[in-house]
Amino acid sequence: FNHQNRDITLFELGKAFAAESSAGSLPRERELFGLVMTGSDVGEGRLMPSRELDFFDVKGAVELVLNAVGISNAAFIPTDARHLRRGQAAAVIVGGVEVGSVGRINEEIAGNYKFRQPVYVAEIDLQAILAQKTEPVRYEPLPKYPSVLRDVSLLVRRDQRFASIRSVVESLAIPICQSVGFVDSFQGKGLADNESSLTIRLEYRSDERTLTEAEVNETHASILAALESELGVRPRI
Repeated sequence: FNHQNRDITLFELGKAFAAESSAGSLPRERELFGLVMTGSDVGEGRLMPSRELDFFDVKGAVELVLNAVGISNAAFIPTDARHLRRGQAAAVIVGGVEVGSVGRINEEIAGNYKFRQPVYVAEIDLQAILAQKTEPVRYEPLPKYPSVLRDVSLLVRRDQRFASIRSVVESLAIPICQSVGFVDSFQGKGLADNESSLTIRLEYRSDERTLTEAEVNETHASILAALESELGVRPRI
């Protein structure tokens, strides 16, 4: 910040030491992955419109790191970590074990360091991650046929988590629905106090042929119907 750098993403791998509660004990040593993100996301390039990074950017970065080591089932549970801002903090759970945290630095710490913009951090215990059983990485050829992407904004309760939406979509086991991902979240003008607009991206693709628009429309409609039936969420008009 002192050098006028506002768009910053940094990571570090290293050892951390924490004091034990019992007197005379040696500090506890852990191997950690640390991540800091702040400023704007410049997208595909400096000429593209930028947006301010938020909680979901650092959460997504952590998911990518975990995916790289074969972990795709991490859960992000709201937490009250002392160094993080309430409402923008989550514990990272893998296999029922808390392996780290992710969130926005709280106001007190930000003020002490004179941060003038939101700063998001993540910390992952590498030893806990490497102790998890993971599936071996399997080679998959590049797809021969194009994907169709559909973004849809859903009206949800403010406490509705994306994980529950993804769970419903995955439970349908629709062959041509290749993935469901988080895009953005909005609260404010035009929405009730207890509502959020949550945008997701659905990817449709067949490994056997090019999909028709009618096939995609029918499948997309069935997924939205399932989300409304199971969770009470509906597309934002």
